[in-house]
Amino acid sequence: MKWAIAQLRKLSKPFDFEYDYDLMNQLVNKDDILECMKCHISGTCYEVSYDEYLFNLDIEVELKMVCSVSLLDVFVPINFQTQIRYSYDSEDYPIIKDTIDLDEAVLSEIVLNIPFKVVKEGYEDEFAEEDERQINPGLEVLKELYGGEE
Repeated sequence: MKWAIAQLRKLSKPFDFEYDYDLMNQLVNKDDILECMKCHISGTCYEVSYDEYLFNLDIEVELKMVCSVSLLDVFVPINFQTQIRYSYDSEDYPIIKDTIDLDEAVLSEIVLNIPFKVVKEGYEDEFAEEDERQINPGLEVLKELYGGEE
């Protein structure tokens, strides 16, 4: 969603908005993401100063990802809140050509909230539950030399 600064100045402050965002092309084939089912954004825009705007956002995304253990499909809901501040002198989210492009900021916030590892319910991660330390049989001699200390 894009807003011109002139358009934002005409709207009543603060104002609420809501829209659905199609992320399929931007997210698919990144970090084991197979499909982006839906992305719903709702929020409030505040005018902090004449050339600075603050967006409080509620973002809901449902992704289909690959299970790290079984390689099966897993549906991963991601729901979070964030604040994004736009201004002309901002390095993170600048106002470019008198326009605020919320889609780029939403995409980067979603990417930051995608889990690194997804495990399907019912599948155990055998690497995480490995409590027993197996010693290389060739190194058993060293264990005996040092009196059984690990």
